[in-house]
Amino acid sequence: MNDRLGLVGKNRITTQKINHYIATHNPNDRIRTFALNLHLNEKRLAKLTDTDLTSTKRFIPWVTESIIKNRKCVGKPLTIPALKQYRERVDGQFSTIRTNRSGKYKSDGKLAIHNRITELLLDEESPKQGVVATLAYMFDLEKKLVEIQELNNLQFHSYEHPYKKKAKITKYNKVYRKQLRLLMRNKKLGKRCFALFANINEMLHHETENRFAHLFLDYCGSITTNKETLEMVMQNNLVKKGGIIWVTLCSRSCRGDRVTQQLPEIAQRFSGRYRVEPILGRKLLGYQSKMDKRKKRGKTMFTMLFRRMK
Repeated sequence: MNDRLGLVGKNRITTQKINHYIATHNPNDRIRTFALNLHLNEKRLAKLTDTDLTSTKRFIPWVTESIIKNRKCVGKPLTIPALKQYRERVDGQFSTIRTNRSGKYKSDGKLAIHNRITELLLDEESPKQGVVATLAYMFDLEKKLVEIQELNNLQFHSYEHPYKKKAKITKYNKVYRKQLRLLMRNKKLGKRCFALFANINEMLHHETENRFAHLFLDYCGSITTNKETLEMVMQNNLVKKGGIIWVTLCSRSCRGDRVTQQLPEIAQRFSGRYRVEPILGRKLLGYQSKMDKRKKRGKTMFTMLFRRMK
């Protein structure tokens, strides 16, 4: 274990350090299982914890640093050089675009985001009970989250509706009907997720402080359309303390407002109450969306994860 992670000297893991950390901090079941089984290789540990291999590899250095430092480090920047290097090697395994079995193209950036959100929801800061308002589309992330025992008290309310009044509503109706059929087929998902044909932004403007455990605002639209809602959500603290706000926007709006400038400005403005949780070491992650059949390439999307601190 120590050799595999490159740990030497006082930074080596011992059984005594593991037991001392568990006795001192009484971590949740997932962290405890990782801590007690770090001697296993990544594949065996992934199978034991029922976690995909990439998430397992990315979670190991957090648990390891928690044990070595004897403090809660999950979800926080790594400080031990060997663990930072291990994490960088894991992160470097992500490619920009991959092909799934259906032949469509899907960004590995989105998969990295899903893995990171799962890690954050499982850390000790995140609320484990309440409503998660989401733009689920086909519930790719939610399917994974409902299988995790520690998150059993989260309910997902998914919204499907155009943001612009001039948009054709027929396309959104078709998606909504597909969502309902999916929830009917998947009983476990159907018990935890509710599909609503409504505008999520209009809904949010009528909500109050601490209404949501988390918000998954995977708009993939322009910042021009959604900036006002995002700022209102953060100003009024609609998520509980420790809650995650996941925001995805396309690279440019029709007015030419650059999301790469606007999102960091919002992060700076609310930095007293919210911090940005990095994804693959980046505060603002850019990635390619699924392949466009006509243009032969995907659109560039940008994602930022905010966590409410106080």
